[in-house]
Parts: sequence; structure tokens; C-alpha cells
Amino acid sequence: MTVDTKAIEKVITIAARPETVFRLLTDPHEWVRWKVVFTWGWQGSPTVPPGSSTVEIDLEPDGDGTRLRLVHRGLPEAALASHTEGWDYFLPRLVSVAEGRVVESDTAHHTTAQTQR
Repeated sequence: MTVDTKAIEKVITIAARPETVFRLLTDPHEWVRWKVVFTWGWQGSPTVPPGSSTVEIDLEPDGDGTRLRLVHRGLPEAALASHTEGWDYFLPRLVSVAEGRVVESDTAHHTTAQTQR
């Protein structure tokens, strides 16, 4: 059985240097400031199990800021809407933290998903 997969692509501009954004994306201590966990699947999920999707992030200097392009590939059709909603929620939080603003803690979007390594 083949699974129909689609991709989500988001492009945002952040008023922060690429080094700052990179640190926010790669330092686990920084993840909690904008509350995202990079994962390529969910433990126990029959729809998006671990290792079934990938998240690709490209950073490019853009004047005094950074252009971030995120592509989440390998998602089945049934998971596209919820993952699109998730990125639409978390990327603005990344922008806020990168630009020096404080974001409120939000347990409603907290997840126990594990980063695949």
C-alpha cells in the first residue's frame, strides 16, 4: 500500500541575523523559548510514525535579518492540516523570540514527541 504524501512549505523573514536564528533552531535549551520540537514522526502514531517525515530548514541573510524557508515533507494527506496549523502557530513564536520579544508559555501546544536522531 502506498501512502499519498504532500509537503508543507513556509517562508518567513525574521529581523535577526542568521546566527541568532540558527542557534534558536539547533540549541535544545532555546527550543523551549518558542516551543517547537523537531520531529519526523510521532511515537505510537499510525499516521505519522517516527522517521516517516522530514523537516528541512534553509536560512539566508536578508538585509539585517534572515529569510527562513521550512519544508515539511513526507506527510500523509490526513496529517497536512494539523501540521500546517502547527507551523502557522510555532513560526511566529520563533520570530518573536529571535527579535527579542517574550512569548507566553502555552501548554495547549506542548507535545511529548521525541526528536528523531
